[in-house]
Amino acid sequence: MNNVKKLFLLLFIALVTIKVFSQTSTIIESLNIYGGVTVERINESIEGQTWLKMIEYFDNQNNIVKVIFTSTQAIIEERGIIEQTNFYRNNVIERYDILFSIDFFKRHDYNRVVEIVGSNNTIIETIWYRNNQILDRIRYPDDPNRFQFYSVDYIGNMFFDAYRSGPPPTGDVAQISYRYVSIRSVIRFDSIIVDLDDTDMQIIQHLLRRFDASEMSSLYSKKVRVYSENNYYWLFLQTQLIEFVLGQEATVRYYPIGWNGELYMLCVGFTNIM
Repeated sequence: MNNVKKLFLLLFIALVTIKVFSQTSTIIESLNIYGGVTVERINESIEGQTWLKMIEYFDNQNNIVKVIFTSTQAIIEERGIIEQTNFYRNNVIERYDILFSIDFFKRHDYNRVVEIVGSNNTIIETIWYRNNQILDRIRYPDDPNRFQFYSVDYIGNMFFDAYRSGPPPTGDVAQISYRYVSIRSVIRFDSIIVDLDDTDMQIIQHLLRRFDASEMSSLYSKKVRVYSENNYYWLFLQTQLIEFVLGQEATVRYYPIGWNGELYMLCVGFTNIM
């Protein structure tokens, strides 16, 4: 296995170790679209289990083609995974397709992940979806956890709530999160680009000092409003990215900072959503 942690696959990877005495197996198709049988397995005792139901599809050579896992309620509540499908070619895993709950989607902006498996059972690509619309993708060895997906409103509310619950301010309050360091969110750009003012530069420099990268502030010269469904926030833009901001929807990668309870975002890059 590669050194990059799989996002979700560990949930079901230990299938071979699952106790089978508490399962009920039924052949639900004697001839499926792959030319073989389809077997449904039900966990009668779900305590300590990750899946409630599993459906296996075989071809006419009795090779496994596809396995669909339906999660237990505990896993849905804990990880947001409602269903995972494993696809095989010649009995070797080829792709994982994972679906997430509505509550998970509201927090993380995506409700489906596809992970492509290469040789030696290593993940070589991860693709995030909103239904069937691609939001972003990475190819390994890039780290999928470096910019974690969160709704921009979730991040904004987190900074606002922390500011509101803190002591009465005596001046400007900068907020840095040690948990939400680097984020990616789905937004829509405004089409109007605005010059940075002195306060903006102060915010940028405060954030970059965290990474011992104050000299990088010279890369930023503009800002643009970005919109969620109900709110807007300011995104600081690198000069080289300005020409690509055209009012489109995009998945933006950024470093967040709270300033007097409001979220500001230091853009690292973005992927247009088609």
